[in-house]
Amino acid sequence: MIYCRTQSTCHSAFLTVLLRYVQPNNIQKDDNQIIINDYQSLSETELDNIIGRTYTTRGLKRSYVEDSISIEPPRNIYRRIKQMKDKRDLLHLKDTYHLTDSAFNAVVNFIRRTKEINIRIRLGGDLMNAVYVFGLAGFSSNYPCIFCTQHKDDLHVTEDTAYDKAVTEGKGKNKKTITVHIGPTSYHDIAKGARSLFEQASCLAKNTNELGYKCEPLFGDLFNYQDYCIDTLHMKLRIFDVILKDILSYASRTGKYGSEHLAVIEEKIRILNEHCEKTVGKRFFFQIDSDDKNKTIASHGKLSGHLQDLFFVDSFPYNDILSDEIAKATRSVVNKFKEILRELSHNTVKQKGVLKKLSLEFVKEFRQSGLRTTVTPYIHIVGNHLFEFHEFNNIGDFNMQGVEKNNDVLSRLYFSSTNPAKNPLLTMLQKLYRMLEMNFQDEKERDAMGEFAHTGVYDFVEENMSELESDIEDHSILPRNKQDNTESEEENEGQSDLSISENEEENQDGTESDESLVWAPENRFGNPILPRTQNRFKSFRRS
Repeated sequence: MIYCRTQSTCHSAFLTVLLRYVQPNNIQKDDNQIIINDYQSLSETELDNIIGRTYTTRGLKRSYVEDSISIEPPRNIYRRIKQMKDKRDLLHLKDTYHLTDSAFNAVVNFIRRTKEINIRIRLGGDLMNAVYVFGLAGFSSNYPCIFCTQHKDDLHVTEDTAYDKAVTEGKGKNKKTITVHIGPTSYHDIAKGARSLFEQASCLAKNTNELGYKCEPLFGDLFNYQDYCIDTLHMKLRIFDVILKDILSYASRTGKYGSEHLAVIEEKIRILNEHCEKTVGKRFFFQIDSDDKNKTIASHGKLSGHLQDLFFVDSFPYNDILSDEIAKATRSVVNKFKEILRELSHNTVKQKGVLKKLSLEFVKEFRQSGLRTTVTPYIHIVGNHLFEFHEFNNIGDFNMQGVEKNNDVLSRLYFSSTNPAKNPLLTMLQKLYRMLEMNFQDEKERDAMGEFAHTGVYDFVEENMSELESDIEDHSILPRNKQDNTESEEENEGQSDLSISENEEENQDGTESDESLVWAPENRFGNPILPRTQNRFKSFRRS
């Protein structure tokens, strides 16, 4: 039964179909005949609507937009996996605490009704960035840690190595000796020596500063010290740098002199370079330090984060360049630090107490390795604050891989300011403004730049510079070819008038279109461009 669509009245009609057997060799002929007979002239739009967009591709350049191909990029695959993981975590949370869907809906409805959500903004970066942000004295002070007020002589102290220290106070007759307990510090507990903005304000009010506070924080009281989280990338880079530096320093001690010492050093350098070629290539290598008269081993090249993972492998030649005891202890220190990095990664599940145990063991083995007796601020943070970060925050989210350029820009602006100690933010902004202002010599240009900085609007002055350029060219050409031009002007006076008028019209059209699109300071203010040697400030030296 076929439904009739051609008539205004809809009636059903029956169609009798006759089936017949067709020979195989006649199939193509009959099909072609049917196509020819049933062919109707359709437009390209109608064909596209029926069978989709069609086009020829051989020898033709497409001038249209092709249909998009839905290929999921890798980042979307990562997001999909992350969403699936979040769903599994949500189900695990519901099963653990026996939460129902109605409980989650109640929380969502409560948030929608109140519309007031406390948002906490955190900062992440390396230690030097924290020194800039919080206005600290830095690592050269007696209190180099940015999170606590532990003295530099006691940075190695942890929970396992706390002790009582005799301290002398007063002078003359008032001099007395008291016993002070030196224990571990915290980054959030003020009772355990954690820094605070209130303590910083009280120290800055005094004449003497004993806790490493240099100036007011960059953002005022917007961020507390507890809002700053250590960057795991720079922690990894700096600690591996310290370990490598200590290894080279110990390997340079041969106990021999002269040519014998030089021969031992060259043999160790050959072993280290062979290890570099096998692991990281020739981008990083070792050679004798030419500036040191003691002929020590020095490293050259950049050893980034992923290269350090390839460099400090189990096949590192500890036994070939170090003594047996030092080599065994150094291998243990490197492996212990690798365990800490694996515990901080997103691939592992948080286990309470594991990171704290690894951190305390790392600091203990580092001091007992014989490489050095003191610890750096980063190693102090590992032994005292790292497990606290991991317990209260997701420390893996504060990895600055790929954004180290911002740290370099901030350092350059800070140290190039006139007085970074008192007002660092103001001096950095003034530095950027002065750099922009130096590009303009005329006072009108600087005023226009200041107006644009306040309003964000500037005007294009559409001046026809073709007449000025033609006058300059005429004045420069006439004195040189005066006699030749007088004879040619008398003969071709009529032709020159027509050509000049046509050229002027073309130049006017071209300059109007160009000046409307391009902002040129020389066209805007009408000042001629001076040579480079005259457009310099007196405070700058000529190169």
